Amino acid sequence: MKDFLYKVFSHPSLPNFLTIGRILAVIFIVLGIALGGGGRGMSELVALIYLVAALSDLLDGYLARKFKNESNLGRFLDPLADKLLVFSALIMLIPLGLVPAWVAFLIITRELAITSLRAIAVESDLVIAASSQGKMKTFAQNIALFCLLWNGRLLWADTVDVGTAILYVALAITYWSGILYFYNFLMALSAMKTRRAARAMSGEGDGEPDKTTDKGPPDYFIRVAKGDDPRPKETTAPRPGPGGPRKEEPRAPESGAPAAVDLSKFGNLCLRSLRPQYSKRAAEGKNPVKRARVPHYGTERLHREAGQRKAARRRSSDDFLRSYNAVPKEEKPGGSE
Repeated sequence: MKDFLYKVFSHPSLPNFLTIGRILAVIFIVLGIALGGGGRGMSELVALIYLVAALSDLLDGYLARKFKNESNLGRFLDPLADKLLVFSALIMLIPLGLVPAWVAFLIITRELAITSLRAIAVESDLVIAASSQGKMKTFAQNIALFCLLWNGRLLWADTVDVGTAILYVALAITYWSGILYFYNFLMALSAMKTRRAARAMSGEGDGEPDKTTDKGPPDYFIRVAKGDDPRPKETTAPRPGPGGPRKEEPRAPESGAPAAVDLSKFGNLCLRSLRPQYSKRAAEGKNPVKRARVPHYGTERLHREAGQRKAARRRSSDDFLRSYNAVPKEEKPGGSE
């Protein structure tokens, strides 16, 4: 049974079948509202169909990601099914007086605008990740439309009042997420233009320079594109000091090789600043700075055990030598000399 379920859920076409089923559910929702006229039984049936279709959106996305069954057809059908499901419910609830026409118009306009913007982003090779506000918008819209499609009492609350309140919250989240998506699109587009202009100014790639200004992009991006240090280079002009103008510091050649640095002054300064006992060690030709003994977990115990083993070996060696010397010469092992 477990293997059978694994084969079913890992089937490559299952996410697409769920998406197509969500599109077919739109037909049943439209026919149910048109023929039922908002009746009690038909409203509950339509609401349950809408709930199952909305949950299938989560299921097909999860299965496609888990079993790596993502396809171009699924990328095209999934957002289309989501829009059809929401648009059909909004439009069919307007004649029943459950959804104001202006609310439906604003939500549909926003969804179409973001869909067009997403198509432009894909054509421009821009990757704009889905935000948490977009997921909150989808969740709020589905809850509100389910409550309005139920059109009656559920448990202890009137679903129409609850659905209307959630619908206005969903409208605010819908436009807030749309504004954020439009802002992220502009930022990504600006960054892409800057990178192309920098490559064009550096002579790399086939990008064209920025036509909006004669000076091109900032010098920072040009240096980054060339692989140089993006920080501005300091001038080598002599700087005034108390003892007159300072000498020019050695600079790296144009090839980018590091300049030779004289550390003799720094070393002499360090030796002069050492304590007397360290200076004495330096005069004797020893390392002027002793290596600090950094305590570590278990280090003391290891040193102690090593010392004990060394002392034990020394004691055993001394005992052997004493016993060897105590034996008379003619009785020593190995024969006579």
